[in-house]
Amino acid sequence: MPSGRSGSGGWYHPDASRARIEQARYTWNQPVKIGKSHRLRGLFRHLLRVRRDESGSLMVVLAVIFVVSLLGLALVGRVFGDLSNSLAVYDVQSARAQALAGLSDAIFRLDQQVPPYQSFCVGSSSSCTVAVVPAARGVQYSVTVDQATGSSATILSQGTSHGHHYTLKATVTRAVNYPFPIFGVSSVTLNGSSGTTSIIATDQYGNGDGANADLGSDSNVTCHGSGSYGTHQVTYDGGSSNCPHWVQGAGSYDPQQPVATCPAPTGSFPPTPCMPSSYQSCPNNGDFSGTSSSPYVLEPGVYDCPNGVNFSGTVNIDYSSTVNDGQVQIYVLPSTGNATVSMAGSTVNQWQVPPSSSSPGVVGDPVDLQVYVSGGGSIDMGSGSNVGGFNGMIYAPGMSATVNGGQLNLTGAFVLNQFVVNGNPNLTVHYDYRQEELGSAGWSESGTVQIPDSSFTPTPTPTPA
Repeated sequence: MPSGRSGSGGWYHPDASRARIEQARYTWNQPVKIGKSHRLRGLFRHLLRVRRDESGSLMVVLAVIFVVSLLGLALVGRVFGDLSNSLAVYDVQSARAQALAGLSDAIFRLDQQVPPYQSFCVGSSSSCTVAVVPAARGVQYSVTVDQATGSSATILSQGTSHGHHYTLKATVTRAVNYPFPIFGVSSVTLNGSSGTTSIIATDQYGNGDGANADLGSDSNVTCHGSGSYGTHQVTYDGGSSNCPHWVQGAGSYDPQQPVATCPAPTGSFPPTPCMPSSYQSCPNNGDFSGTSSSPYVLEPGVYDCPNGVNFSGTVNIDYSSTVNDGQVQIYVLPSTGNATVSMAGSTVNQWQVPPSSSSPGVVGDPVDLQVYVSGGGSIDMGSGSNVGGFNGMIYAPGMSATVNGGQLNLTGAFVLNQFVVNGNPNLTVHYDYRQEELGSAGWSESGTVQIPDSSFTPTPTPTPA
């Protein structure tokens, strides 16, 4: 084989060149046998392979972190959404509790009033006398009393909690045991011309207050002639004859005979009166006679007068006494037969505070004189110029009374079997609003609904009397 000089000036052989090339290739693939520079090159290539592997792993890790972050954000959003909803539900329930507390407070304040009941409000309005309910500071309410009846009212109560409102509308009523100035179980009859008849509702000064003063009967009310027959003529199981404002009574009104022992039987309205176990014997054997200069004065207390009572001349109540809440309660409950009750020619409980030059006076409170009579018979109210004047309540559902003309003046409530007025009487019957308190059960809810918040009015809405 030819040989020649190498580029460095030496001779070379072709086979030797190929051998060197093969040796170099071998050495390249055998890192343990190569020099330092060749090892660095191998390490660099190894690192490149590692970096390519790590780049793929990093992308996977970043993708996992991204997905987990999205899930975390969604979870946080859901948690905050649920928390917000829970807080809103809590606030609404809290507002509802405030509204209910306002309703209870309104009924309580109504119960503290005495007739005539007045509308009022609690809240920030200048019309409200009270700004806040101490135990429920997030409520405001208004109470509108029906001035025509005095026995129903509408309450609007709005509770607020963190900007959330809850508004209630409630109708409350009051069961008045003796809502009529005159009630006849069998009948009430007004005969003849009665142009001077006056049957009205009055205040403690004897002035008309615009409320209702109704005649009532379980059977029939008859109106003959012309004149005033009260606001309405109400019957429960019957009708009326020639009465201008007859209405059918709702429910029932079924007075029962008073009984000698308590508790009385239940199930009827008005509640059956019963004589308390603590009572006194009848003063002066039931003869209460006085004069204008020397009136007979009845002391408050509970009295058993089985033989009847006679009111004659001027009879007053001792209003300075607080015994029995200042009330005179007389029970006329004969063991047999009928008792007698007379008030002919009398002036009974005319004034609580007599009038003076500086005061119109206060009419005798009819609640402070109560007469309960069982059995039948007649009540003598007098006739003509001898008729009586009586401020009080007579509950005698088995007795009757007939008045023939005259200047009869009655203030209070009279529950009889029959009541008849004949001729051309000057009949004055006043239904004193204080009478409504006798035996009243207080105010109670008869219907409560939620209404839109926009329907709330912070002040009472006036109602016609």
